[in-house]
This record gives sequence, structure tokens and C-alpha cells, in this order.
Amino acid sequence: MKTSPKPLNAETRARVATLVERAKALDTIFAVGGEVEVPVPLTLRGPKGKKLEIIDTVAYRKTNIDRKLRAWCMPASFGDGTETRMDVSVRDGRQLYAREGALAVEGFDDALRGILAQIRVALCPRDAAAPTAELFSLNLYGRGGHFVAHKDTPRDPSVFATLVLCLPLQFSGGRLVVEHGSRATFDWATTWYSSTSNEKEGKRIRWAAFFGDVDHRVEMVHSGCRATLTYELRRTADAASSQASPPGEAEDAFTAALAAALDDPAFIPDGGKLGMPCLHLYMLPTDSSALPGFGRLLDQLKGRDRLVADAVDRAGLAPRVVPYVYETCGGDSWRLHRETSARERQMFTQVRLKGAILEKRLPIEFHADFDHEDDVTWLARPPWISSYREPSDGRPEPEVERLGEPEYSATDYFGNEASHTAFYSAAAILFDVPPKAARPRPPTPT
Repeated sequence: MKTSPKPLNAETRARVATLVERAKALDTIFAVGGEVEVPVPLTLRGPKGKKLEIIDTVAYRKTNIDRKLRAWCMPASFGDGTETRMDVSVRDGRQLYAREGALAVEGFDDALRGILAQIRVALCPRDAAAPTAELFSLNLYGRGGHFVAHKDTPRDPSVFATLVLCLPLQFSGGRLVVEHGSRATFDWATTWYSSTSNEKEGKRIRWAAFFGDVDHRVEMVHSGCRATLTYELRRTADAASSQASPPGEAEDAFTAALAAALDDPAFIPDGGKLGMPCLHLYMLPTDSSALPGFGRLLDQLKGRDRLVADAVDRAGLAPRVVPYVYETCGGDSWRLHRETSARERQMFTQVRLKGAILEKRLPIEFHADFDHEDDVTWLARPPWISSYREPSDGRPEPEVERLGEPEYSATDYFGNEASHTAFYSAAAILFDVPPKAARPRPPTPT
């Protein structure tokens, strides 16, 4: 039988309030960009090994390189759930995939290493080494071309971010806009006026990198050809095994606040659960026995999520990532032992869904509803608790995935009680606080 968690005592409420404030200060960077100058123009090797030097203009005359690149490409598609579609109202452009050796870049290795070093500092600063980059595609957007806001389709759990390189062709418009609470805009439009600037601009490569699960869009191109190369970024296998740089000031403050709370015998004296909703989406296993241990966990986590898990580990506790399913009508949420399978997710696409069917099919660890409160004390706003008192303050909110909107009845009665209900999935970092007598002695932060 479910029981609601015990009310928090005054000492615990004060410690939790401090942890909440320290958590707010943790870095939530999600995108970074810059530019590099290469010694000679880039050369692309395309289908059948044909090479093209990326030079837009020679002696005031256009090279028509955009037309040659266009001939390499097919109309661009996009992912829609489990389907691949083409619709110019969503994405109007052309694309060439790099798989099976269909595309390669020559003369860019040194510059790419420098870019990856900057990405490590910004997006994965605790890694011992820079991420690796694998060329994914060439993308072209001519006049009127665009791509509406979307998230990158997850193909591999080891891919944590996307790198976009803008080739030095003349165009206007076509800004890349990345949003996750706040907004990062990359405006790469070019206007050249002399042969000198042509030569210099032809060696300038602008770039941006961002976590793949955040919203991004390509605004409409007004003129010319916007050509980019995209790379999939993976963290190196030993990235989490050695810390290349010490924790930042905000991380130290969060770890110190957690250590002080654990050292206080009045803080959750009988033990309990603390949690932080993940800002990002992850491809978690559908087999409960395959849920990642801490080493593998750090390989997947991004941004603030990783900082929190790392700080919890340094405090002597064991963080874990768990999936949640929740609905937006009655305020029900289900914490799961593992991620839902494709077959289990099908129930959210049917016309009607009974509560008994949902309870039977989901691998439920804990169910919170109107009568039974969540058993977790949260350090940030979880999207599945509408009554959470912390107001929105403009910081990034947790990423969620929409599962469907069936007519749902928790009582299995589809009369006046049933309604169309949206179901979503998300993830959270949980860690158990032992009773005061069984707590570890965490190391003193330096």
C-alpha cells in the first residue's frame, strides 16, 4: 500500500532550499560557436570520388560551385517519429549523406582538432580529451530554403552533440537559431566586395556545436546558397575516467552544500530520495539489467545533468538516471524501472487507453497521483508535478518527448470521466540519502 512521504522538518527544508539555489547556478550552456581560417580552401570529395574545391569567386567571376554541389545532393528529408518524410513546408533543401564513403573533406584535420578542443571546454569541460567528430552530411539551402524548429533524430546513444560547419559561399539570411530556455543565434551570411576579400573569405569557416536534443532551426535563405557540413560528436571512451580540469565554482558550491546537508543529522534523518529532472533527453536501455552504471552514466550525461551526477558521486552517494512517463490532465506520473519499448509506446497512439492497461504494460517503479505524493524531494522543477511551487524564471526547462494523446480514463470508464490526455516521457537523476547513522563521510571539497 502506498503511503505519502513524511513532511520535511525545518532543518531539511532549509538545506533543500540551499541546494535548490546552488543547483540554479550550475552551468546550462547548450551551444557554442566560432570561426577558423584554413590555409587553403577546403576540398570535398563526393560521389564516385569526384573532387570540388570550395571557391565561390575567382577574379570577380562566380565559379558556380553551388550548382555543382547541388548536383551531388538529393531533396532533404527529416525524421517524424519513426518515419522519414519529405515536406518542403518543413524542410526545403538538399542533402548528401557521408555514409559508405559518399562524402569526405580534405585539408581540414588541423582546424577540426582546434574546433573540437573549443567544444570540449564549452560542452564537456570535465572530459580528459576532446570529443571525436564523424562527418554525417552535406546540406544545401538555396533561395527560400529553410528547416523549421526540430531536434536531431537520435541514432546512436554515444552521439551527444552536432557540429555544423558553414562553407564559404555567398548567401544572405539562413540564420541558425538554437533554443533551450535561452537562445543562441549564428548568422553566417556573407557579402564580398573585392578580390582580396574573396580570397580571405574563402578560407573562413564559421561553425556551431550544440547538444542534439535541443531545438534548432534554419531560417529562410534570402539569396545565394547556404552550404554546411554536419558532424556527429562523440565523447571519447575514457572521457569520464580522468578529470582534465577541476570542478568550477558553482559545482564546488553545490557539492559543498550537499556535503554540509549530509553532515547534518537533522537532514532527512530517516533517509529519503532527492532528485533533479534532466535538462536533456537520453536513449536509455529498455532492459532494466542494462541500465548504465556510474561510469557509463557520465559518458551519456550532458551539461547540467552531468555536473549534478558528478557532484553527487563526489559526495559519496550513487546517482542513477531513471525514465518517467507522465500525463498532463490529472497530474499522474510513473517512474519506471527501464525505458519503454517501441511496443509499449504504441498504446499511447491508440484512440482510447485504459488505466488498467497502462498499469499492466508499463515497467512501473513508483506511481504518483492526486492521492499519493511523489516520494522524491526535487531540487528543480519537474515537468510532471504541476503543483510544484517554484515559478518559472527563464532558465532552461527539462526536455520532454511527446508519446501521444489518447482518450484516457484512469478508472477504465469512458463516460464523463474520460478525456483526451497528452502523455510525455522525460528523465531524472535520483539519489538516495541514507539514514543519518549510515551516511558516508564525503571528502571535503577543495
